[in-house]
Amino acid sequence: MVIGIFIHSDNILLLKAWNAVSKGLLSDNDPTNDLSPAACQRVWEWEHRRRPATDHPIIILMEFGGPVPIIGGALGNLRFFTSFIMDREMFLIPLTRDDYKNYNWSMKVNSDLSKDAKLMLTATTGALYTSAVNFEESYLNNITTFGIQNGVLPYNPTDYFSSSSASIAQMLTDGRDSKIYSDGWYSDVRRKESHISRKIYSVVTAKHVL
Repeated sequence: MVIGIFIHSDNILLLKAWNAVSKGLLSDNDPTNDLSPAACQRVWEWEHRRRPATDHPIIILMEFGGPVPIIGGALGNLRFFTSFIMDREMFLIPLTRDDYKNYNWSMKVNSDLSKDAKLMLTATTGALYTSAVNFEESYLNNITTFGIQNGVLPYNPTDYFSSSSASIAQMLTDGRDSKIYSDGWYSDVRRKESHISRKIYSVVTAKHVL
């Protein structure tokens, strides 16, 4: 049996049989590198295996706030508070990416419109980067569960992995080891969102009621 592998050399993709590799090792004058074709393949697989990222998790939190200088007094004692948080956790095993990353920035501004009324403006923006939970293709191949059943999908098409190791481990219970050797099983997730809100608070007193 001839076992082959693609080798990139001088920008040309060549197919070289493991039998030929083994023959070359066995015919040289170095007895320490003698390997069978199967052993050559195992060595190559080991040297090119997917290796988990070992970077440390990162959590960044920054906050800042206070009265707005110079113009704050003329704008109803204008004050603000802003914060930024970024969370990065390495996946249990590399998927389409090595890590789960989430960041969020928010800004809040408050102003006294009058003695009894206050204005609050809030703006937030953030993004999430992770891998999607691509469920088993049995949902597509099994005619009894294909498509929408009783108005409900048999899976969540927008589900994604969290930073928890358990969220990945529970998806590897079907015995398909190929999932951990290739990044082609899952797909990337990039979710971005922004929000702006306005609130006006007014205190109702006995004077207003009368």
